[in-house]
Amino acid sequence: MKRWIALILVIAAFCAMALGSGHKRPIDTSEPDVEALKPQVLPSSAEETAPEAEVEPDGPSFEETVIYDGQNIVVSATGLTYDGGGPAVGIRVENGTTRRVRAALEGLDVNGYRIIAPLELICAPESRTYGKLAVDPDVLAVCGVSEIAQLDLEVALSDAKTGSALSAGQSVRIYTDAALDKIYTADKTGRVVWYDGGVEITVKGRDGRARHDADLVLCLANTNDVPVRVELAGFSVNGASFEAELSAVLRKGKTYLTVLPVPRETLAERGQTEVERYSLRFEIYDETSGDLLAVTDAISLDYDALLALP
Repeated sequence: MKRWIALILVIAAFCAMALGSGHKRPIDTSEPDVEALKPQVLPSSAEETAPEAEVEPDGPSFEETVIYDGQNIVVSATGLTYDGGGPAVGIRVENGTTRRVRAALEGLDVNGYRIIAPLELICAPESRTYGKLAVDPDVLAVCGVSEIAQLDLEVALSDAKTGSALSAGQSVRIYTDAALDKIYTADKTGRVVWYDGGVEITVKGRDGRARHDADLVLCLANTNDVPVRVELAGFSVNGASFEAELSAVLRKGKTYLTVLPVPRETLAERGQTEVERYSLRFEIYDETSGDLLAVTDAISLDYDALLALP
């Protein structure tokens, strides 16, 4: 019996030694890193979303102006912007109705010249949409407009689904900060090649700048009470047909200015180095009914007889 007691005591001693010799975690007596324990400061949202600095316009500007306000629809001209493609008028449509609305701008008057610059915007119900009415700087150059001083804008509204008209499209005049104390009107001087039924077609000349000196500059005017549409039905250079498009809706009292491009590179591809003569033919329609009102005879123009513009 004593032998078994001694054996048990020996085993207990060995167990105690094993437990006592186990791994102990060292005690960290170093000073804590106070800076590391401080909360990190994140950049503020104001700094992350800081607005870009306002950029001064590269030309005349105007304050935001309402063009149309009615039937819970507001159309505004937001201002003038300038980029590599030339100036553009910002347009915003705010549609407070439950229908899809089409806002059509056929062009704008710049210093009295109505320039073909169509824009069509479709605005969803109870929403707003934006667009730009671009102005070709070449057109401004050939009619001698160095600064935009006066703008005339009108918008025609319709139901985008049914096509039914929502507005008559009244014109709104806007003056920029470059305007003088006067009313700007189009210079219609040039060779009148067609006048009938209140429609006048004038060839002002050709673009006098080196790269564009073959382009024709035209003025189209309408004194009728109803709008008419003038379309180019035929165009040839040196007796050969030339691709060019022109379709302009002329409202009462409006004078459109447009340029028929004749690229020199296209002439070179045809083996022609000089322009000697042009030939043009027009068709005139009643814009409301679509009826053909008149077809002009072929109008011949000698290059050397045309005034170089500007």
